[in-house]
Amino acid sequence: AMAYIPSAMKGGMVPVAACLLVMVLGSMGSVCCDSIFDKSRGPFQQRGYQLVVDVSSPVTAKQWSCLRGQLEVYQVIVRAWRSLGTMDANANATIAAAHAAGIDKVDVYMFPCIKCLQFEQQVDGMLLGLETSKYDRVWLDVEGVQYWTSSCDTNLQYFEELMAILVQRLGVTRVGVYVSPTSWKALMCDYYTPFSSVVPLWYPHYDNNYGFQDFPPAGYGGWSHPSIKQYLGSASACDASIDISSKFVLNPYPNPPSASPLAS
Repeated sequence: AMAYIPSAMKGGMVPVAACLLVMVLGSMGSVCCDSIFDKSRGPFQQRGYQLVVDVSSPVTAKQWSCLRGQLEVYQVIVRAWRSLGTMDANANATIAAAHAAGIDKVDVYMFPCIKCLQFEQQVDGMLLGLETSKYDRVWLDVEGVQYWTSSCDTNLQYFEELMAILVQRLGVTRVGVYVSPTSWKALMCDYYTPFSSVVPLWYPHYDNNYGFQDFPPAGYGGWSHPSIKQYLGSASACDASIDISSKFVLNPYPNPPSASPLAS
C-alpha cells in the first residue's frame, strides 16, 4: 500500500518517496520516516519519546497491528464525539480494535458542538456512548473559529463550562486539552485558564519534527509546557488515515493532585 503525507510546500497529498521509505509486505505497507524515527539513533522510545496516533475514521485490528509493528505506536487517541454534536459511530469498534492489537494505552477526544450548547447533554451523551469501551483520558478538542463564537469572553466561559463538566464526570486526571497557540489566541485572546495547572496540553504544529523545541517559550493559556505534540497530520500508513504525535516521557507532565479543588 502506497503511503502519503501532506506536502509541507503546497499543503497537498504527495507520495512519501521523498521522506518515507515504503516497503510493501504482502497486503500491508511498512513505513519508516526520518521525521518519525531515525534508526541510526536507535528506537523512537529509547530517545525519551513515545509515538501517539490519533484517528477520526475507522481502524481495524489488522491495521493497528501494522501501525504498532512498523511505527512503534504506543498510544492511540480515537475521536468519540463529532462537531455536529453526535457520537462518532466508529469510536467503540476502533477502540476495541486497538486493544485487540495489543495497544493498551487508548484515549479519546471530544470535538464539541459549541453552538449547540447543552454541554452537559453532550458530555453525558459521549460517556454513555463509550460505556462499553475501555479508555483512559478524554481530550477536549479546541480549534476552528467557525465552530466557536466571535467573543473571547464567551468562548472562555464555554470552554471552562465544558472542562468543569468533564472533570466532574471523570476526575481531573482523566481530562486533557488539545489546542494550538494560534487557536487559543484566536478564540480566547490572551486569557489564562486555571485548568492549565491541572490538565495536560496536546498541541499541533505540523513541522514534521517530533521535538518540542517549537513550543512558545512563554507558553499560552497558562500552560508552560506540553505533554504531546501533533507534528504530522493527514498521513496514511497501513491503509489507515492517521495523525502522528510525539509524547516526551523522560520528563513527563506531572500527574495532577487528586485532591484538586477542580475535581469537586
